[in-house]
Order: sequence, then structure tokens, then C-alpha cells
Amino acid sequence: MDEVIKTVLQVITGLLGLSFLVFIHEMGHFLVAKWGGVRVEVFSIGFGKKLLQFERGGTIYCISAIPFGGYVAMSGEQLHSVDPVEPSELADSEKSQSANETSDNESAKLDESESVEHPEKPHSGEEVFTPASTGYNSGDFASKSIPLRAAIAFGGPFVNIVFAFAVLWGLFIYGVPEYEKERLIVGGVQEGFAGEKAGVLIKDTIIAINGNKTLGWNEFLETMAMSDGEELKLTILRGADTIQLPILPYIPEEFAEWGIAYVGVNPSIKVVIRNWLDHSPAKKSGMQKGDELLSINGQNLVSAHDLNRWVSKSEGKELLFKVKHPDGTIAEIKLAPKLFTPEQLPTLKKTRWLMGIQPMEMPLDPPMIRQYGMIEAIPKAWDKGIRMAEKPFIYIGKMIGGQI
Repeated sequence: MDEVIKTVLQVITGLLGLSFLVFIHEMGHFLVAKWGGVRVEVFSIGFGKKLLQFERGGTIYCISAIPFGGYVAMSGEQLHSVDPVEPSELADSEKSQSANETSDNESAKLDESESVEHPEKPHSGEEVFTPASTGYNSGDFASKSIPLRAAIAFGGPFVNIVFAFAVLWGLFIYGVPEYEKERLIVGGVQEGFAGEKAGVLIKDTIIAINGNKTLGWNEFLETMAMSDGEELKLTILRGADTIQLPILPYIPEEFAEWGIAYVGVNPSIKVVIRNWLDHSPAKKSGMQKGDELLSINGQNLVSAHDLNRWVSKSEGKELLFKVKHPDGTIAEIKLAPKLFTPEQLPTLKKTRWLMGIQPMEMPLDPPMIRQYGMIEAIPKAWDKGIRMAEKPFIYIGKMIGGQI
């Protein structure tokens, strides 16, 4: 029951977050439209039946039943075909009407005057684009110039970008956890993976990848994950020596369903039980939430991936875990993983051996909370935002190239 309530709360929180982002996005369209003199008929968060609404300044503001999105409805938003009236046609029509109403004497004068040459007004060649010439009202979206319509369309994404930058800027001012980024000290090297094959050792310090300075463990692991079959060169400090080690990331069999490469090189971390499934082998064995998993069958545990590997290859055979309880006591617990199917756990793609826990990696050394000044935080927020924006395109490129 607790898991059901937790899931429902997560869904509700996600929908509220989505609705807020939609509000920010639609606000961008709304503000530019108002600034450009376009009449906004409806500003809605969500679709479908209007649950709450009020009208102000000719605009209906509402919250609708389906919270997956939102919209801004503008007057004259649907373009239709209209034959504009050219100034030359208006002149010809007026000239014809004038000729019919003229007396015979005036006709003679006109005939005489036609022999006099009049200079033509210069024609600029520009398209006449006014509400009267298009058949739209002045407050209609379609009556506005193309640059203004483009600005209204771009207003939503632009406000999203500005909002994201403002949030990152505020976080850097408030304080963000920071680890050592330019010197990655290796805390664990897993047997049989690309890191061990390349010759990486515990206590090595990684300072560059392909000549580029490291930007932290997260960036290192992501770079390795996205580089299946692509040889990289690590610059490593080992004692007083600087060495170059070529490393070839690849997708291990146990990670094939995720489609990411893994090299088995990790920082100094501890693996902690964050949660577990009801009726799981781990819960029945006496393990507790918050337990630190120290070793399996006498081998030190260096990462959550290492734990998954041990469990996957156990094929249900009993494993000996050394754990450290939250109160500091050390215990040895025997546990036999259980075979779970996709029918039992919908998140699984295939049948797997599991111990039924949600592991969490935590650094042995806590990060330093770093606060930046208002000016100093600007380039930090910009750099972080650019790197976050680049990642989806990198992933999509890898997917198109068949690399993931």
C-alpha cells in the first residue's frame, strides 16, 4: 500500500511540475502576443473541460481538466485565403465612377487634360500588408507582420530558456555540492571490464580524456557510456609519472538491455540499500534500509554495477554479504537471489536474478557546498545550461548512428 501511495504522489508531483513548465512556456507566447497588440481570447493550463476560469481584459484565464500541456488561443489565429485589394485597383475603380458621373462639358475638360503628362508616383515594390488589405481585424494574429508572428511563436521556447538559466543562476548563488572535478582519483576497478584491460589501477588520478580536462565523475561516466567501440585516451597521474592509457569502452552483456558502455572504473564510493521490494530476498534475510554493502563472498564491492554483476551471475546460488548497519555494527548475511520475470516486475525487459533492493551509490567523502556571487554565477549557469542542452542531441546522434 505504501508503494502505491508513493507512486500516486510521484505521478501527481510530476503532473504539477509539467503544468508549471507549460505555464511558463505559454506565458512567453502570451506576453509577446499582448505586446504586439494581438487579442488573446483564452490562456489555459491543460486541455479539455475548463475547471476554473475568470475573465480579465478580454482574455479568459482557465485551468482545464487534462493537465498534459496548455494553450494560448489568439483571435484570427487560423489563416484563410483572402485576395488583397491593390491600390491600383482602387484607383481604377474611383476613376471609373468619376467618369460616369461627369457631365459632357467636364468630359471635354478631361479629354483636354489627358493630353497633359503627369509624373507617376514612385512605387516602392513593397507588399501592402494592413488589416484592411487582408480582411482581418487589427487585433487578429494573422493581421500582424511575419516578424511579429515569428516572435510570438518563439516567445514560449525563449521564456523556457530564460527560466532555466535563472533557476541555474539561483542555484549557484544559493550553493551547490561540488566534488573535485579536475583530478579523478580511482577508488575501484572492476575485474574483466575495459578499465582493467586498459591498465587503470586503484589510486590512479585521471586528469584528461583525449587531451580535454576532466569535468567530474558524472561527465567521465557519461563519456564512457556514449563511446561504445570508440577508443579514448586517458591521461593519468601515477605517483610522480604522467602516462597515457588507451581505453576501448564496450557494452558488457549484462548491460546490453540498456545499450550503454561501461568500463568498470569508479570513484571511492559506498553502496547503500535505499529501498527494497516487499517479500524480496534482501528483506527476508535481515538486511535493513540504510545498510552499507561492504563485500560479497569476500570481494570488496566497488559500485552498484558490481553488485548487479554478482547477483546476475549467481544463478540463484547463495551469496555471503558483509554489511554495515546504520548503527555501525558489522554483520555477515547469507542471501540467495530470486528469479524475477517481467510479469512480476513490469520494469524488467527480461527475466533476471535479483535480490530485490534499490541500491544507491554515495561518495565516501561528502561534497563541498560552494556558493557563488551574483556575477560569478552567470558564467557557471551558462556553461551548465549549454552542457545540459547538448546532451539530448549527442544521445540522438548516437542513436541515429546505431551506437546506442
